Amino acid sequence: MVDIAIYGWVIFIMGFIMTIFLALTYMAAKLTQSNELEAYFNIELQEVFVSLLIVIFSIAFLESSNFIASTVASDIVGGGSSQSAIDIAIGYIYQIRESTQNAITDVFRAQVCLSVLSTFQRRIGEYVLTLSYKLFPGIDSLVSITNVVGYGLIAVYGSLTAQSTIFVIIDAILLPFVFPAGIILRFFPPTRQAGIFLIAIAIGFQSVFPLTYILSMQVYNDQLMGFPKPDQIYSGKTFDVTMLCGGQWVLFGVLGNNQNPLGRIPIIAPFVKFLFSEFGVNIIATPAFFFPIIESLGALSIPSLFIPALSATITLAFINAFMKFLSGKSS
Repeated sequence: MVDIAIYGWVIFIMGFIMTIFLALTYMAAKLTQSNELEAYFNIELQEVFVSLLIVIFSIAFLESSNFIASTVASDIVGGGSSQSAIDIAIGYIYQIRESTQNAITDVFRAQVCLSVLSTFQRRIGEYVLTLSYKLFPGIDSLVSITNVVGYGLIAVYGSLTAQSTIFVIIDAILLPFVFPAGIILRFFPPTRQAGIFLIAIAIGFQSVFPLTYILSMQVYNDQLMGFPKPDQIYSGKTFDVTMLCGGQWVLFGVLGNNQNPLGRIPIIAPFVKFLFSEFGVNIIATPAFFFPIIESLGALSIPSLFIPALSATITLAFINAFMKFLSGKSS
């Protein structure tokens, strides 16, 4: 947080510069007896006074909105946290990004293991030209699914990383540079509208954007019970990499072999062949293992796509309305 006294010095310096400018304009108008210069002096005197009011109001509004955003964010987090709204928003992103990174590691480990298992084949007969069959049926389709899921998670991780970077940039440049620049530009005649724009940008992205983000993330966590938790989703009982690397798929390969004892019993042989064939594995085992992951990937699209878009839309609407308010325009 930038010390508010810095803004006081900026206002003092700009007031001093504009006072000299107005004094010179007034003297030039009296010396030349120019009605145009005198009218210009009156207009600029009014504009400087309006600029002073706008800047004071903007500083008060910025400090108030920052205080409200930090208070609301701290109440949501609980525990008497004194962090700013941006720090809390970055914390939310970091939690999901860390879990997503663990998910990426597990999914690509599974892909490597499944790819290795996919290379094992069994051959009927002793010669090279005889037919060969996959030792572990259904592996190829699982490799394709892990490829899609893995790159989907990478896209989510990239979005979360970009969001955290944006928040860091906002925290680093808006208050120290953008807001003072807006104050300075508001006093000069050619750049007054640009100054209002920078002031609105600073207030919107420093206060409104992180607050709406935190509120949306809290609703997301409440609805999804704090997802994602890698110990429950990706490396727990639902999706165990060690199982994929040789557990149940070795069992499927053995039972799917025509030479196993179960496959020779006339009554249950057709059922065993169907259950442990490639078709049976894809119908039964694949959804059981990958449906939670696909569902989780869909849920991750909310913080990676929807929440940033929603917060940005609300913030841009606020900036547009705030600019109209400071400019005194109704449309």
